[in-house]
Amino acid sequence: MKTQFYAYQSYKPNFGSKKIQIGKIQELLKTDKSMDEIAQMCDMSISNLHTIIRKFNIEGKRKLKQKQLDSILPAYINNDVSRLQTSKETGIGLSAIHTWIKSHLNETPREYKKRKMNELIHTTLPNKEIAEQLGISINTVKAARVRANAGNRQRKKEEHWNMIREKLQEGLSLAQIAKEVNLSKSTISKYIKFFLNNDINKA
Repeated sequence: MKTQFYAYQSYKPNFGSKKIQIGKIQELLKTDKSMDEIAQMCDMSISNLHTIIRKFNIEGKRKLKQKQLDSILPAYINNDVSRLQTSKETGIGLSAIHTWIKSHLNETPREYKKRKMNELIHTTLPNKEIAEQLGISINTVKAARVRANAGNRQRKKEEHWNMIREKLQEGLSLAQIAKEVNLSKSTISKYIKFFLNNDINKA
């Protein structure tokens, strides 16, 4: 049989002659009941409830909640489970997850979303799935992918031009360069015309 632990009134005027069941308070603090609701269920004022928690060194709701977050969230965050999915599976609110990540990873929700989106847009995941994972609109994901693709194309062009320019400096012919860089002669001619014109305009 489970032993019931009671704390008896010993310091006036806080509790009058009431017998306080510490175990009941501890169990209620682990639920989603508010402090006001717990005080009412224990037939005491909210100030007396706080006094009991302090005097008997009972873990309050905030500390209990923090322990819960610390024990549950790392497994989800470390495995890159989205915040929305984590919330659905654990029942922990999105705002609590945001706050925990910010305090433990030194990253704001906005910074997290930006970093995760930059990672996900370079995968084969569809726009809709990325949007759902991050809680953003599909148009935001589409725009990010367009910018990323444009940046990738520009970087590729610059890489090609650097190779072509290097071969030109070596004195290779157009046909030789085409063979070396695996591009057609017409494409190489376009690169030369485009980048040389840009260099002239910058001068």
